[in-house]
Amino acid sequence: MKKKNKLTVTSLVAVCLVTIAAPQVFAYSKIGYKLVAGVKDRYYYVGASSLGSNIDAAVSNWNNIDPLTYFWQDQTDVNFIKSSSNSTTQLDFYSDYYGNTGWAGMTYYFDSAGAINSGGYPTKDYTWCQAKLNLSASHNNSWTTIAGHEMGHALGLMHYTNSLMDGDITNGSNLPTGITLDDIDGIRDIY
Repeated sequence: MKKKNKLTVTSLVAVCLVTIAAPQVFAYSKIGYKLVAGVKDRYYYVGASSLGSNIDAAVSNWNNIDPLTYFWQDQTDVNFIKSSSNSTTQLDFYSDYYGNTGWAGMTYYFDSAGAINSGGYPTKDYTWCQAKLNLSASHNNSWTTIAGHEMGHALGLMHYTNSLMDGDITNGSNLPTGITLDDIDGIRDIY
C-alpha cells in the first residue's frame, strides 16, 4: 500500500511540475506602445453620433470582463468613464460618412505634440486616441463589435486571428463578436 501511495504522490508532483513549467503560448499581438496613463479610471468621449449606444456598449464590454466567463486572474484594469467633453479624455469616438475607404473603423494615436501615425500603428507611447467609425462602410458585424475592435487598438492591440482583434472583423461573420481570452491576455500583458 505504501508503494502505491508513494507512486501516486510522485506522479502527482510530476504532473504539477510539468504544468507549472509549461511555457505560455500567447495568441495576441501587441502594438509595442501603449496609453501613457494606463487604462484604469480613464475617460472617453463620443462625438455627435447615431452610434452612441453602440460605442457605450463596446466600452462597457471592455470595462466589465465577465467574471463568470473568465477566471478572476483574467480580469483587467480597463475602466473608461464617459465624459461630456473631449478636453481631458484618452479615447474619443467619432462616426461619419468617410466614403468608400475600405475600412469600417480606424484608430489614430496622439501625444502632446500631435499625431504620431498616419492611419497606422503608433511609433511610441501615446496620450490619447481617436477612433473613427465609417458609416459608409459595408460590413457583416455590429457597430458595437467594430467600436470594441477599435478600442482594442486604442488599448494597444494589433490584429490577430480568431478574436475581436481579427483584421477581417468587418467581413468575418464567423469571427468572435466579443472580447476573447486572447484579447484579455494581451491587455494584461501590456498594462
